[in-house]
Amino acid sequence: MAAAHQSGALRDQALRLIAQAGLAELLNSRFGRHALVGSTALDLMTWRDIDIYVPVPSAEKQAFVDLLPDVHTTIASAGLTLIKATFNDEWALPRGDYGRGYYWGLRVATLDTAIWKIDLWGWEPDTFQRKLEDHNRLADALSSADRELILRLKMEAQGLPEFRRTITSWDVYHFVLDGRGSSLEELRAFCRARIDHGNA
Repeated sequence: MAAAHQSGALRDQALRLIAQAGLAELLNSRFGRHALVGSTALDLMTWRDIDIYVPVPSAEKQAFVDLLPDVHTTIASAGLTLIKATFNDEWALPRGDYGRGYYWGLRVATLDTAIWKIDLWGWEPDTFQRKLEDHNRLADALSSADRELILRLKMEAQGLPEFRRTITSWDVYHFVLDGRGSSLEELRAFCRARIDHGNA
């Protein structure tokens, strides 16, 4: 249960950070709504990583870009420090097959110097809704999965050079859901086979 306890503790910290920084209120005021997704929403956290989606029409790039000063202000007002912000226009230059949208990659330091990674994605409203539906289906499937195995494999995979490149949390989830094994080497083989199949 150690991994589950750690995941729960990280999730509590993530929710506190979001609340302290006023991010939900800021995003709702700008874009009408937001959605907390990924490992925080799934309660499968193994590191300080928060994923948030907002609906942003592709024609409203400037509104998404202009969000940063207010993100900085609301984070600073909570006693936190925005130490890095990276913007990607994934309409103009997609980096992969995750989808076309706008992206802010934020790094936020807390008072105890812990560094949090916050991925903020702006999707076309239709894409936003579809991705939420995909996320909800994954959450339903994972509700009956071996969560201890998932957390163990995620923690082990984080030490690999290919983590977040050819091995992602998504791969771990589907590896376990598909019943492909229980070891890190089996996970690596699963991911290699997926890539080889995609290149075939």
